[in-house]
Amino acid sequence: MKEKDIELIPIVVVILVVVGFVMALALNPETTINNLAKDADGEVAGALVLNQSYIADANSFSGEVMAPSACHHLVTGVEINNTSPEQIKLKLTTESDDSDTDNCGVESVEKDFEIVIPSSPQAQLVAVELNGQPVQFRVNQN
Repeated sequence: MKEKDIELIPIVVVILVVVGFVMALALNPETTINNLAKDADGEVAGALVLNQSYIADANSFSGEVMAPSACHHLVTGVEINNTSPEQIKLKLTTESDDSDTDNCGVESVEKDFEIVIPSSPQAQLVAVELNGQPVQFRVNQN
């Protein structure tokens, strides 16, 4: 083999390892909701169900997501595109509490949330992210 070919082998190995790592993160079922099968009502099964209401010049979105353990908390955020009507993206992130992991358990737990966003009644929810990944969602109007 030529010297250049031998020098390229470690680079190719590193690239393959990085690609494998990225693919493993993208396919992790704890960080995304990707089950797109339809249920009997034609709704996306496995979709995040959100309840929406509009009170006092604000849209409220509530629901629940699964966290990997009891030692995780849910951080919520919002991005608003100030078009007419406003376009809203909800950002949900589960983070470790850095507490005593011996008492966390290994079972996933539900985490409830409510996000209140000052906006017009015509504002549209256009996207939801869970741990940085887009998720399918369904909105129930209250």
